[in-house]
Amino acid sequence: MLRTSLVVLVAVTIVAVNSTSSEAQLVVRAMGGTAMEDIYGVGLGASVGFELPVGSKGMFVGARGTYHLGKDLSLAGGLSSETGLLIYGVEFGSAIVTRPILIRSAGLLGVASTSVKNLTGGSVISKLTNNKFVFGPGLLIAVPIGPTHLGVEPRYLRVFGGKSSFAVYGSFSINVDLTP
Repeated sequence: MLRTSLVVLVAVTIVAVNSTSSEAQLVVRAMGGTAMEDIYGVGLGASVGFELPVGSKGMFVGARGTYHLGKDLSLAGGLSSETGLLIYGVEFGSAIVTRPILIRSAGLLGVASTSVKNLTGGSVISKLTNNKFVFGPGLLIAVPIGPTHLGVEPRYLRVFGGKSSFAVYGSFSINVDLTP
């Protein structure tokens, strides 16, 4: 999956750098939010990609990673359990509206890596990591402020064989023109 993500990013970089349109942009975005399923906890993440002048509205292709802090559980006998969820993969989308606000369809294809640590007295007694395929359709709704965008991202995280959830992230991005 990582190799595929890197190949896609290299190909998109080549297209973006060789584009003659002034609309090709590098987009670096930070996000934070939460999911409806309590087990996810608060999520923090980032994405990097390219807004490309494809068609009349443009297309986004990039990579995204989000870590959900999970939940700490107290169990009987002085045991406790800590969970976390790392979601990463290829992100893509197409602009639906570009002015006066940006509304873009969003998709994520990647991996949801769940980790569970079982502890007793603060010492780890077992650790389990479980990787599942994730598909995350959603929207990006953002207000442009100069070269930046301030937005909200409602998204459904479909974890195949795991716990799926609806999530909402706030986002802040910086867009850098790639052509002179």
